[in-house]
Amino acid sequence: MRLISIVGLLLTGLSTRALAGTDVTWPFSLETSGQDVSWVSTSAVDPAATRYRFEYVITMAEADGLVGGLPVGPIDILGMIPPEQLNDVGYALGPAPVLVWDSGIVAPGPPESPAVTADVRITVDAAGFAHMSMTNVALGTTMIDLGPPFGVVPVTATRIQMSGDVLASAITLSGDLNNDCVVDTADLGQLIAQFGSNNEQGDINDDNVVDTADLGLLIGQFGLSCP
Repeated sequence: MRLISIVGLLLTGLSTRALAGTDVTWPFSLETSGQDVSWVSTSAVDPAATRYRFEYVITMAEADGLVGGLPVGPIDILGMIPPEQLNDVGYALGPAPVLVWDSGIVAPGPPESPAVTADVRITVDAAGFAHMSMTNVALGTTMIDLGPPFGVVPVTATRIQMSGDVLASAITLSGDLNNDCVVDTADLGQLIAQFGSNNEQGDINDDNVVDTADLGLLIGQFGLSCP
């Protein structure tokens, strides 16, 4: 499963847990001053699904820091995050439990000095609830344009906050590539277009290649629709 590079982080939740659903949105708001954090979702995605689609979008990112020992912030750092890290999609083979993302984050990326680095791991447990941990968190110093009268200066991060949404979809038919609840020629066309690649959408059996094994799974479900 491809890393969702910046998300993962600290998701705010409600006080009661919801029943498992086919499509679930988990709002998140990360805030850390360098400490490790962990989180468990208050709602669940259907744990019996044959496949899952996960998507995240970061809509806000800001930081507090120090310039020459003086506090500054909050500073809008959304533009420092590469566009491909602001929104991403990944797939995982069901049923739950499943590993969603497991990798490190570095922001901003090379050649800039990072303001934050961490190890991020997100899983969905056997009941469909998401678990996240962000460990080995380190805040650093990077160059930021603070505008007049400061200009571009080194800022040592003391707090990082990000927010947005993680969307989880439970796919009851693994051959339903476009998630419209029916396996048909539209899905077959998508798989053929991705044949030979490692595109996660067409990689039905999650073995990192779109090949005849995936084609066989799709054809075996051809014409089926969601319950």
